[in-house]
Amino acid sequence: MFFTEESLPLHQSDDQITRQFSSKEVVLSSFDKAAMSGISSTEHFITLSACSCLDFSTRKLPCKHMYHLASKLDLFKFSSNQRSLELIADFSDGFAKDWKFAIPTSSFAALDILWTPRVSQSEKSKGDKELVLTQGSLYNFQSGSVYYDTSLAYQKSWKEALSYIQQFVQIKSVTPSSPKQTVLFDNGLLVNSTTISYGVVTFSLFKVDPITQSPLPPKIKKCTQNHFVEFLKTGQLQEV
Repeated sequence: MFFTEESLPLHQSDDQITRQFSSKEVVLSSFDKAAMSGISSTEHFITLSACSCLDFSTRKLPCKHMYHLASKLDLFKFSSNQRSLELIADFSDGFAKDWKFAIPTSSFAALDILWTPRVSQSEKSKGDKELVLTQGSLYNFQSGSVYYDTSLAYQKSWKEALSYIQQFVQIKSVTPSSPKQTVLFDNGLLVNSTTISYGVVTFSLFKVDPITQSPLPPKIKKCTQNHFVEFLKTGQLQEV
């Protein structure tokens, strides 16, 4: 059997993940749940252990038709990976409330906060959609970005701002975060799930001398993109 916990390693390759997504295109002309078999609209006979299509005949590994059958039998599924309506912070005043650093709404993209079409609750019966802010976790900051520990620094001249700033960061370089598909075995079925490979943020951490009101020589820090978010929120840094 291909759809057991023991078979998990063979489903992880890029070739198999491609076939898992292609399974969404498959249409069955007949389906026998008791016999755990089906016939595709292209007249391929499918079971959980074999398929009459050329792909399976050549590779002897699950094809898109077999993944589709497995999903019909509740042995394989895609995780929902839905974006959340709950944002990572309260931005009602234009900045992340109670964070160590003042992160403005202009950094929404870096924090994976996006305007997303959703069905309006008030118009649910009509299926109409509205744009709402949703939260993901694919954080991607940009080199050159600067974040201060006070919102006043964004509103005043540099000379004036230095009397309020205690510390600030400037991003020197980044490697991007990227989504990665993986297959897990969960509650008796195979699940195609999206995980995130977080890139690295290298940044300069400046402190401001309260007497001279000028930046001290910076310390160079490095952490993953998700840990950079935690640093901006709490001031606690987990370096790589």
